[in-house]
Amino acid sequence: KRIADKISSLSLTISEQAGEEEKLYGSITNEMISNALAAEGIVIDKKDIILDEPIKKLGVYQVVVKVHPEVNANLRIWVVKK
Repeated sequence: KRIADKISSLSLTISEQAGEEEKLYGSITNEMISNALAAEGIVIDKKDIILDEPIKKLGVYQVVVKVHPEVNANLRIWVVKK
């Protein structure tokens, strides 16, 4: 529960290469989000990060992180141009 609260209070920024119309050249993956969380001192397996659809544009996204089978946290991610 404490980890879920910490994740919910976080706002991660991930910078990626983007082209016209704010479209990314690739997409933001579960592994990239997991690595960004690890940089904040929170170790979460990439399988526990739930993306409804791949993130392929710049913007702000809400991502669900399974901390425990019965506990989920909402993580805010800002995707910005590198």
